[in-house]
Amino acid sequence: MIISGVLAAVAGLSVALFSTGGSEREFRWELGIAAACVTFIVTLLILLVLIATSQPNPEHLGKGTGIRRSFGALPNQRDDDDGPGAG
Repeated sequence: MIISGVLAAVAGLSVALFSTGGSEREFRWELGIAAACVTFIVTLLILLVLIATSQPNPEHLGKGTGIRRSFGALPNQRDDDDGPGAG
């Protein structure tokens, strides 16, 4: 959140200053706030997606406990897709 806050502050201040267009005009603080909010939310989303994709899957998800993909198995008989103790 600190990274997002810093980037939002920089973006908000930059947009507010550059959109003013000179010292004779009024400071555009509303554009700066809008840019800061958008930057904060987008940065948080990007960081959360990067964190979520970096976590490895648990080992039990790679075992054959999910959808049965064998159409030739007989009912009530152990199959290669079944987990331990099934059958």
